[in-house]
This record gives sequence, structure tokens and C-alpha cells, in this order.
Amino acid sequence: MVDEKILAYLNMNRLKHLVHLKYLNLYSEVISRHYIAQKDQVGLLLSYPTHAVSWDRHLYPDSKYVLLPTASDRTMAAQLLSAVQQQFSTGTPLVFKFCDTLTKSVFEEGYALHYADAYLSYTADPDAVFALPDQVVCRSELTGDCAALYITNGYDREDLNGYFAHGAMSFTIYEQVLEHQTAVCSCMVYQNFENIWEIGGVHTIPAARRRGLARQVVSAALHTLLQQGKTPRYMASAKNTASIQLATTLGLRLCLRFEHFIAFSQER
Repeated sequence: MVDEKILAYLNMNRLKHLVHLKYLNLYSEVISRHYIAQKDQVGLLLSYPTHAVSWDRHLYPDSKYVLLPTASDRTMAAQLLSAVQQQFSTGTPLVFKFCDTLTKSVFEEGYALHYADAYLSYTADPDAVFALPDQVVCRSELTGDCAALYITNGYDREDLNGYFAHGAMSFTIYEQVLEHQTAVCSCMVYQNFENIWEIGGVHTIPAARRRGLARQVVSAALHTLLQQGKTPRYMASAKNTASIQLATTLGLRLCLRFEHFIAFSQER
């Protein structure tokens, strides 16, 4: 019953809460939920041990827990803050991920938040048109050469196997390197939640960069997702100017800025 209320709230603005929806879909068994409601106002906190998710384990190896709070007003955000302070002892290394400035501003009153990064999510309109280059090879099975490229970007092999077991696809450009056909650029698409699918793992080997290959594989992925009636999500770190430029040149629109902070203490 609680999950039904949580999903009803998150689905009111799917793009704002797409990370919450993604984590509930992919990592439901390790996530704790704290849901509060008063009249029409809602507060929600998702939390999990950092080591339970490979992506966070890779980015924040020294933290203990990751927390995703979001609230519809300051009163609800303050109640979430109080719940976090009661649950976690002073000095516990935490990672906070915020999808809205209101909730972040309230948590800044209780924690010294140290900026780590921001992740920008882009999407495309359903009637947008993208090219499907002939040289891009699309596959529904995970091959070793593509997996190696994705792992270079911080993905875990176990997670990759899970994505492809549930419909993920790769988009890859192969070229002759020495005597072998080699994957020189690839990306994948995998389900975040229902019809929202992420384009991730974009990687070009150093020798093939600056030739527009990443644009071709991402364009093919966008074309395929839209043809299937799915909503694409392309994510880039705010520090990755090349990835942001790729999204911009493809005409994608920004739909979410998800900010990450590390907190070392409850006291400012």
C-alpha cells in the first residue's frame, strides 16, 4: 500500500522523479522507504547502503549510505531532515541526491553539504527525428567487447547482465583494428521505469575519438527508442562538457538536474 502511494506521487511528475523511479525499479530489494503525507503535501526519502549499488560504490567508496529525499513543501522536507538525523549518527558519511532546490535548502540547515557533482538528464519529444546510420550495429545480447567499453564507464558486469536480460540493446560501430573487427564506439539503452529508457555507457576508444562516432550511436539509440514509443533519457555529468555538447547538438532538452552532495557531519 505504501509503495502504491509512493508511485502515485512520483508519477505526478515522472521526469522530475525519474531517478527515484529508476532506483525503485532496479534496486527495490535494497531500498528503504520513508513516506509521509499531510493533506496534499508529501515527503519521500529513499535510502540504501552505498555498497549495494555498483554505480554509487564506484563513485562514493568512502560513504556508508545514499539518500534521495524529495518533498512538496518545506514542512515535509523538515520532517524528512529530522528523520534522517534520528536514523544516522553524527559522523556517518552520507551521500545526498536532490532533484529539487526546496528540499536541498532545508537539508542545508541540518547538514554541511559538500558538492560532489550534478547529473543532467535530457530527453527528446516524441515526434523528434534522429538518424539511423548504416554502420551502427544494434544487438539485443551483451557481447564481451561492448561490456568492456561499458565497464570502463563504471558499470558492473552483473548489472549489465541484468539490463540485457530485461530488454537492453547495444548500438555499436565496428572498425578494423590490426587484423580484427573491433568495437570502437558503443552505447546501450536499458529500462529505467516502464516506458522511460536510459541511453548510457557511451564510450569511444581513444584512437577513434573526435570523429563524431558517439553522435552516431546515440542518434541510433534515440531513433530506436522513439520508434518503439519509449521516452529516452540521456544523462551527463555536469563536468563532462563533451557529453553535454553531444546532447545539445542532437537537440535534446534538459529535463532534470540531479545534484549530489557528501555530508560528513550533522553539524554545520
